[in-house]
Amino acid sequence: MHEGVNREKKRHTLINPMVFSSVESSQDAFKQAAHYLNQVYNLKDTIVVTNSDGSSGYEADKFESMDGYSKQHEHFRDLFHVHKKIKERLSFDKPMAKQVEKAIYQYDWDRIETLCATIESRLIDLPEVIIEDRLEQIRKLKNYLSRNWVYIKPFKKRELSIDRGTGAGETGHRLYTYRMKRQGRSWTKKGASHVVAILTAEKNGLLQTALTAEITDKVESLGEEIKGAVRQALKKIDSTAKQSKRVLSSIMVRKAAL
Repeated sequence: MHEGVNREKKRHTLINPMVFSSVESSQDAFKQAAHYLNQVYNLKDTIVVTNSDGSSGYEADKFESMDGYSKQHEHFRDLFHVHKKIKERLSFDKPMAKQVEKAIYQYDWDRIETLCATIESRLIDLPEVIIEDRLEQIRKLKNYLSRNWVYIKPFKKRELSIDRGTGAGETGHRLYTYRMKRQGRSWTKKGASHVVAILTAEKNGLLQTALTAEITDKVESLGEEIKGAVRQALKKIDSTAKQSKRVLSSIMVRKAAL
């Protein structure tokens, strides 16, 4: 979650970013995000722009339920995944796949239908079983585009008082994938939850607070899971000064490895 992008030459940085994570469920991550969104912002005066690949648990309605009563909510289907779907379905006709991508940029549904018909007409001099399979791929692609058409609409074609969107949806995952998927690593759910909590806290600038703050009976729900997970990850280490240095050294190694 962020408030926009600062663009200085080739360097782009997010404005007031905040990361939310969960190894339990997408609903749990959405719950954390919703709490933060409603506590920090006056949504009556806020335009909320969301972006996802549309996979299970990350459909548009999940984002709509998260933002509560915002001034306006605009959801986008991530174009990286749209183009990936086009390439997968039309791998047998790459020139026409490029034409479909161009029609997506133009947001021209009539053109999409014309192109699909043209692709079908090009299926000649092939075994019947191959033709049937490719016709099925075309049908699935057309259904996918039709189902997501309202979310594919380009940012500049929507009536908004802002002129830029959220960017690619994949970028935020790298914090976790680079640390947890290298060298064929595997994790227990508990171990993964601890590492994810540490990475999330570090990304949000909350790691030092989570390590040093006193635990009370009343804890803000946003930091409760982070604090608990970090404490669990470090609970076997004695609280001597020497061992505390080893804890901080271990965390710095993780940071350097990202």
